[in-house]
This record gives sequence, structure tokens and C-alpha cells, in this order.
Amino acid sequence: MGNPWAKARGSFYGWWMVTVSGFIMVITSVPVFQAIAVWSVALEAQFGWSRTQLGLALSFTRIEGSLTGPIAGYLVDRMGTRFMVFTGLLVLTVGFFLFSQVQNLWMFYVAYFVMSVGQGQAGWITVMTLLNHWFVRHRGMAMGLAMMGMGIGALILVPLIAWLIDPEADRIGWRRTAEILAVVTLVSAIVLPKVIRNKPEDVGDYPDGEPPVPAVVAQGDAEEDLELTIGQALRTQAFWAISFGHGFGSMVVLAAMSHLGLLMQDVGYGVQMAGWIISIQTAVAIAFQFLGGWIGDRIPKNVALFIFTG
Repeated sequence: MGNPWAKARGSFYGWWMVTVSGFIMVITSVPVFQAIAVWSVALEAQFGWSRTQLGLALSFTRIEGSLTGPIAGYLVDRMGTRFMVFTGLLVLTVGFFLFSQVQNLWMFYVAYFVMSVGQGQAGWITVMTLLNHWFVRHRGMAMGLAMMGMGIGALILVPLIAWLIDPEADRIGWRRTAEILAVVTLVSAIVLPKVIRNKPEDVGDYPDGEPPVPAVVAQGDAEEDLELTIGQALRTQAFWAISFGHGFGSMVVLAAMSHLGLLMQDVGYGVQMAGWIISIQTAVAIAFQFLGGWIGDRIPKNVALFIFTG
């Protein structure tokens, strides 16, 4: 009962949801955010846009994300994760196609905005909600594995995108690469919702694949599993501490990552080197995402946050 892998070798469908969640994170986040460093190099080479103009695209989408995040959370609670993954991936497909047709700066902003909307709808909020439904005792492990899957995807996909779109080489280029991503995303939008189940009850199972514990034991966990309304959550210090803490941490990482390709170009390296550096950063993150999930199931979450944030 204490081994989270026991059900993975058996029939617990939740571990398939972890695999699906990791794949969704790869196709939604890696081409849109991790790979922005290499997209920027190709766009600057073709259009001559300034670093400020390129950076504004990411800034606009993060503002959009902060505004539409609560809407995505509301929709996933009411429409379910299958619906959100399907519609989000369709929007992302449109975004990749628009990106492949970019001819000027405003078209780039529109395309990247649409890509970000699709990513936000099908990505982080949706898959974390899915995993929260499927896991309680092993929730940290499940989330860590899903994030590790995204890291492995970035380890492969970012250098591949960099190799395909390298403006100094005569390969397929950034437009055709965006078209390929549109096709892959469209296929995923059709296939993935067929295997997603919103909750373990949908397949006659329980969270973690384990029957509910006796009431006397559940009483001790009542405080940990307490559910709050949106209004109650907004009035807690923990909500705002987590929100701002995660926001500031993501801001630093995304700001550095988005300009990495252009920085490497300035110091005499090509876009492929930027792709490999992002992969190295991702490889380190993979180990600590797994470690963080393992630790998060064994010590208080606030202590784990303090350790890794510090």
C-alpha cells in the first residue's frame, strides 16, 4: 500500500494519467515557452526585429495568462479536463498555423497570443487539476513525474527545433517547423481526450487506486484535505504567498530563457548551442522535479517550498 509503483505495474489508470499529463505539458509548454529562445533567433534573422519587440511577445502573453488563468480554472472545474485538453489543443493548433504564416510584427503578436491561450487552456492548470483528482497520498510524486516528463520532452524537443530552424543552415526553417507542430498538436487534440478520464470514479476506482481509509484515520487527514471555496481561498495568506512566490520564480526563469538564444548569438555561438544549453538546464530541472515530488509527499509542503525556493 505504501509503494506508489505497485499499481503502475497493475491496473491503476492514474499512472496513465501521469504519462498523458507529461505529454500534454511537452506539446503545450516546450514549443511555446522553452523554445522561444531559439524562435527569437530565427525571427530576428528574417525580420530584423529588435530585442524589445521580440521580448514584448512573451510579456504580453504572461499578462494574458494572469488574466485568463482564473477563467481556465473556472472552466476546468465545470467542463472537465477532457474538454479543456481538446479545446486548448485545437486553439494551440490554430496558433501554430498562424505563427507559420507570420509576415510582420503584429501577426507575430497575434499568433503568439493565440498559442499562449491554447497553452493556458490545455496545459498547467488542466493537467494539475487532473492529477489532483487522481492522487491524494502520492500527489507530489505524480506531479513530479509529470513535470519530469515535460523536462525530458524539452531535453529532446528544444535542440531538435533549434536544429530545424537554424537560420545559418539550409534545413526546413521555422515556418515549416511550426506547421509540423500544428499537425502534431491537432492529432494530439483528437487522440488524447479519448484516453483521459476526469476522475478515478469514472473508471470505478479511487484516488491512488486505494479504497477510502477508515473514518478514524481519515479524521487525522481532514485538515490536509479541507476544500475551500474560491472566496475563502482568496482570503488566505497562503494563496497569495504561493501565487506571488511561483510568479516571481517563473518570471526570473522565463526572462532568462527567452533571451538566451539572442545572448548566445551575441557572444559568437549559434542557435543550436542555445538549444543545448536549455537542454542542460532542463536536465538539472528533471532531477529536482522528481526529488521535489518525492520530498513533497514526505514533509510539510511549506517546508519543501522553503527548501527549494531558498
